Amino acid sequence: MKLNGVHLLEKNVKEFGNLKDEEKSEIIDFCMLWSFVEGEYLNEHATVNTIGTFVKNLERDGELSKLKLDKHVQYFRNRYFLNRKFTAFYRTLYLERSASSPQVSLKLREDGFTASQRLIGCLVIIYRFISNLFHGVNGNITIMNN
Repeated sequence: MKLNGVHLLEKNVKEFGNLKDEEKSEIIDFCMLWSFVEGEYLNEHATVNTIGTFVKNLERDGELSKLKLDKHVQYFRNRYFLNRKFTAFYRTLYLERSASSPQVSLKLREDGFTASQRLIGCLVIIYRFISNLFHGVNGNITIMNN
């Protein structure tokens, strides 16, 4: 018998089943890409510490300066901290589960952080999003809104 992961998710995660095929494909691509990053660059286990080490290595190797972070930081600010208030989306990240809430919330609220600090903030948001996507807090997040 062949295992069909998409069918399993459609059957067991109602919101995933309600998505358009294109949206399902985007989630699958996102998960595959994150799995690659986690395995290749984060010692096969993403944490705030492994993300920090990864970013420090990028900086050390001169790669960090090649990234254009402003657009991504602004996207996360607009999504999670709009009109000087945290949005409902911010609460669905459950940042406190990775001991990263103060680090990320400060980076969303204020300017003046280094490129490495901003990238860590963005990657921690992505890490929390992927961690929450299909396990841990299914009933508390809405896939369609993310």
